[in-house]
Amino acid sequence: MGTQNGGNGGVVINTSSLGGLTSSWCFYFPIYAATKHGVVGFTRCVAKEPLIKENNVRVSAVCPPAVLSNMLATFPKQTCYEKEILASMKEDRLRKLRPIDVAKIVMDLIEDGQYNGCACIINRKMAPKVIPEAKL
Repeated sequence: MGTQNGGNGGVVINTSSLGGLTSSWCFYFPIYAATKHGVVGFTRCVAKEPLIKENNVRVSAVCPPAVLSNMLATFPKQTCYEKEILASMKEDRLRKLRPIDVAKIVMDLIEDGQYNGCACIINRKMAPKVIPEAKL
């Protein structure tokens, strides 16, 4: 992948979650939220790593809302907050995506060279929304 070994560079897309950017709907499962926040932080740090940049590798993260999957089908039942979780998933802003929707957006991120070191909220109805890193 890297240009040091004769490659052209590449793209790494990590999968986080909307829960990796906010705790407003994710407070029912703090371990999940913490790991998804970690993916976002890891992505942003790796994208700035000099060897990654020198080798023309871009690194970004997608942060979808709920995705229709086996995890989504079984997870709420495994918690004491099943009613609250299911109610929150009915909100329009948390519209559930199909795996193919996520895959299409990932392909767009790979093909569009502007995305690097960013966490993107994804949704079927809009282009990826880049959430900027906090400035200190």
